[in-house]
Amino acid sequence: MKPFPFFLLLLSALIVPCSVARSAGLSDSIDIAQTNSERAHAYRSDGKTIRETAGDFVGGHDMRRAARVVRGLNSWVSYQLRVPPNVPVTLEFEEMENRDRDVRGYSVWVDGQRTYFRTAQSSGAGPLHFWVQVPPRARNTLVLKLQNESAAPFRIARIWAFADFTKYFDSAGMAVPYHLAPTMWLGADFEADRKKLQAIKDSLGAHPHTRAAWTTWVTYGNMSDRDIANRLDTILRLAETLDMPVQICFDTWWANTPGGSDGAGGFWTDVQYQQVVYNQTTRQFQLSIPNQWSNTPWLAVGHPRLNAFKVERLRVAMQMLQTRYLNLRARGKDHLILAINLDNEPVYWATGNAGLGNEILQADFNRVSVEAARRDKVLLDPTNGLDFSERRWLFKHLLNYNQTIGAAAAGNVREPVIVDEKGAHPVDDGLRHNIYTQAMVANPALQFPMQDARYPFWETAAPSSVRVGGEWNSDSLREREAVLHQLPLGRTAQVNAEAGNNAADMHGVRPGYALGQRFYALYNYPLDKMNVAASEIHDLTQPFAPFVYERVLREETFRNDTWKNRVVETAGLQRGVIGNTTAEALYPVSIAQIVFLTYRLDAPQNAFDGLNLELSG
Repeated sequence: MKPFPFFLLLLSALIVPCSVARSAGLSDSIDIAQTNSERAHAYRSDGKTIRETAGDFVGGHDMRRAARVVRGLNSWVSYQLRVPPNVPVTLEFEEMENRDRDVRGYSVWVDGQRTYFRTAQSSGAGPLHFWVQVPPRARNTLVLKLQNESAAPFRIARIWAFADFTKYFDSAGMAVPYHLAPTMWLGADFEADRKKLQAIKDSLGAHPHTRAAWTTWVTYGNMSDRDIANRLDTILRLAETLDMPVQICFDTWWANTPGGSDGAGGFWTDVQYQQVVYNQTTRQFQLSIPNQWSNTPWLAVGHPRLNAFKVERLRVAMQMLQTRYLNLRARGKDHLILAINLDNEPVYWATGNAGLGNEILQADFNRVSVEAARRDKVLLDPTNGLDFSERRWLFKHLLNYNQTIGAAAAGNVREPVIVDEKGAHPVDDGLRHNIYTQAMVANPALQFPMQDARYPFWETAAPSSVRVGGEWNSDSLREREAVLHQLPLGRTAQVNAEAGNNAADMHGVRPGYALGQRFYALYNYPLDKMNVAASEIHDLTQPFAPFVYERVLREETFRNDTWKNRVVETAGLQRGVIGNTTAEALYPVSIAQIVFLTYRLDAPQNAFDGLNLELSG
């Protein structure tokens, strides 16, 4: 992919060795963690800034770093950077977020000129990158000043200055192809499957900015060794016949849930392995069955025997794939394995995570989960309401499952070693480096267990063992910001974009390209309509409009009745759940009367210049 006019969303300073980068275009950098870095760049401030550790653990990644914190309206910090004269300069900034919901806003001044206004609302933790373009200048130094325009603090950990970034990008070998990889279930007829896949290539055609790939499944928890081997052979034979890379999903969820013998006199679908659900509406415990999806039970993520079974079966499957990958590599065809994708939507059977109706459901309170929580000194009891410690434990419990499955996948593949002038070292683009989870990207304030925008649910699928693969299919600000948080963890991909067999219901191909996704997997998409999906990126000249946040005076939700204490007057309104979500909203008691809600807002500085209202529901 070539750079797209959105943000320059390649974390170039993180993926290219510094010595290479400097010769290819990195002209200077500041790292707050290095004691002498600020001093070497003529650090100045108004005396109101501090240096402190910012960030948090994001999934299984320690994303805490030293940052310069600029607090208070009009507070500022400045540096001097070395840059070559008479070429365009690209400045890359690494902000840090601390799991708050502040709206920050600050100006970027270059040589005394206000060049860029940065606004953002915290949506998680850890690093977040943005870029500022500076036209050619005659001087070989650049004076950079960051000035706060808000009462909320902002935190900067690192800054890089690139000379002529476009030329640097081309010469550094960072361009990679962008693939569209729709899903296809394999049948028993090889030729029929080949024709279906051919339709993908034919409908896409010779597109200038994307290539054809495909996605299919290996249901390793329900397959014998022979069945796994045969399935892998068929998949790779199809990929080679069409010269069409494949994403292979090793899955044990939904229709691929294990249902065989547990080796202890029972079956994997027995109650002891199922998620135990608490119905908050009826105040009763239940299971995930019956349900509308063929009564498939959702299984617990922490049952030791079940997880040991999955790990062993995945070990077998990955070792079989490893053998075939090395064979492909020996023949120069290892590109045919696009990626490995793990479980399809590993989540709790809870409202906000699945289509479950109007009652509020929570999970998992399986005996093994409750006992594991007790060992961690957490009393997991939904009957008296889940507090932060209980929700946080459930959050980490699901992350631990993804860590276990990811480690089993990555630990059973060995990267081939190449020898060059630098000596022997493993290939950095083989199987191990292309294993992705499925991280559901949706409204974090509504997703169980945290239901808190500061703790986005996708982090439960961000283990240290493998890469984050996102599940989303839109162009919303919330989805863009989630992916921007995922990028500092390493290369990412869109592994599940549900289309519901509707070619028009595909809205993420363009932002996926701009966000540097390695590929875009279209789930349940018409295979002969790839030209429709790809039409989003025929023209790469149109920029994405930057979103400018305003200062927030008040943010109101209706999760309980305390809202009544914050209004001046109200009449005719009642509170209830929006179906199939955890969101609670106000709505009229009757449509036959006028209803109203009156608030008082005081201007922050005696008078309003203007006021924006945002309503959702």
